[in-house]
Amino acid sequence: MNKRHIFNGFLIGILANFVGFIIACWILKTQQKSPASLMEALGHSLEFISLAGKLISLGAFANLCCFFYFIKKQQDANAAGVLIATILVALINLILKF
Repeated sequence: MNKRHIFNGFLIGILANFVGFIIACWILKTQQKSPASLMEALGHSLEFISLAGKLISLGAFANLCCFFYFIKKQQDANAAGVLIATILVALINLILKF
């Protein structure tokens, strides 16, 4: 496997997880119908570690889309990078729980 493709997949996985996290925070903000801005909702969610862990886990669903996209396009090295990013996020989430 080409290391550059794995690294690109890793970056895409981290970016997709971050975008998924932002979308989960935005959905949470709209469900609460609070007049706070998105940045205030992000700050509020990060204050509570248990809530942040749940939102990070929801953000990982974006990695699932990226992973299957790369598998369908037969770009296995990129898919491996996304998988590594997902495992890293899961470990960080596990550390946050304890």
